[in-house]
Amino acid sequence: MTICAAWIRKIGKCEELMFVSDSRLSGGRNLDYSPKIITLARSDCAIAFAGETDMAYPLMHQISLAISSYNRAKTRAMDIRELKTHSIKVLNSMASSIFSDIPEMKDPDVSFLLGGYSWINKCFDIWGIRYAKKEKCFIARHVNSWVGGMDPVLFGGDKAKEANKNLVKLMQRKGALVGSKAVNSAFDMEPLEVVRDMLRSSNKNDSIGGALQVVKVYQHMNALPLGVFWPDRASGSVYIQGRPLLGYESTDFWVIDPDTFHSEKVNRKSVEV
Repeated sequence: MTICAAWIRKIGKCEELMFVSDSRLSGGRNLDYSPKIITLARSDCAIAFAGETDMAYPLMHQISLAISSYNRAKTRAMDIRELKTHSIKVLNSMASSIFSDIPEMKDPDVSFLLGGYSWINKCFDIWGIRYAKKEKCFIARHVNSWVGGMDPVLFGGDKAKEANKNLVKLMQRKGALVGSKAVNSAFDMEPLEVVRDMLRSSNKNDSIGGALQVVKVYQHMNALPLGVFWPDRASGSVYIQGRPLLGYESTDFWVIDPDTFHSEKVNRKSVEV
């Protein structure tokens, strides 16, 4: 399954939309190098998934194709809020094509976190998208705030409730929450800390695992993955969207230390393959 999160991070006068997730696909066997967050062709948004991979990947990539094949969506003339509505229509069109003689397989067990920057409203938006079995369609829920009126954050996946509880405890320890009332509404990297710690304590039998994945969406309307030193900076191992770089590989992405949150460029000597 999955643990993923999306939230708005405050840095001085600026904001960033952050996505993080684990890297494990499971279902009789584990694959820990699996990308679960993708940036979309219009560059101002990203999407993450949780649930059945055989449904999530085609659904997610059809959203990506719907953007890259339509100039108004690709160039961002279509605002992120209109894109959300378009994405729901694409998902429902896909869902209507599902056929199975097994009743339990007729409904897709999958959910998404979609977020990006609205040039019309001058703010970041986050939606949780899930399939509603009663209504037989995908529905989107806009995330306005978190516990106690804090800034928006949304967890997804089978470990979402545990992650929420862990974040409440962390914000209380930091003094940002007193009971369930916000003292400071802004998040920095706390949701990342929660997912990081959950992954470090996971084992091969858990539904989540692998390296931390990180994607940022900036207010200048660019979305980029970050490399991650995993399990820590001392290891020297760099993972990009779940996969470790091979010994001869370099990357143009910034690489983040999951403990200090400092990002740096990692230059490796290029080796021909």
